Amino acid sequence: MKDYDIKEIEGFYYELAYHDITQYPMCPDKHSRCITSSKAVQTYPDGQKFVNDTWHLSCFGKSYPEELLFNVTDEPGHLKGYISPRYLPILKHKISSLVFPDTVVDYKPGLHGWVIEIQCMEGLGRVLFVALNFYSKDKSEANFNEMNAAARARGLGFYMDAGFGLSRVDHSNCPNEPPEPPMTRTIHI
Repeated sequence: MKDYDIKEIEGFYYELAYHDITQYPMCPDKHSRCITSSKAVQTYPDGQKFVNDTWHLSCFGKSYPEELLFNVTDEPGHLKGYISPRYLPILKHKISSLVFPDTVVDYKPGLHGWVIEIQCMEGLGRVLFVALNFYSKDKSEANFNEMNAAARARGLGFYMDAGFGLSRVDHSNCPNEPPEPPMTRTIHI
């Protein structure tokens, strides 16, 4: 990821699969649906670049949008996420210092591209939290298979298979999702 350009992360994504305790069992697996992410690189007034991740989850038929913010670091593909205190003002003093390291593990650019992200928090001499998120610009099984193979090739199979495992996301009959990008075809003459 040495040459990764953070602008590559921009776009609308369908979350095809995850291993993330903040999603399951908080919303039981069969009820967690239609998860999407719209990522935009933006800049704070002080010049700090960040990824504004407008994330959306449907659970038990209700919509739960969330704005996730990730500061860009000097290390390509490595971000520092945090929860905006404006969303949880009661816990402002508790959450303002929490940082969620987020790293782009692999990606495929383009109209039908994808990105795999991992968040890992360590403390007390051990790993406290690991989340894997498979974001794809289309909902194809081919993209999921590519992402699954890429994540395993990067050594993430241990986490994908541990605990609750890797959960697939149902995107059928999702009322708030835009249509997928058209498939492109190359005609050779």
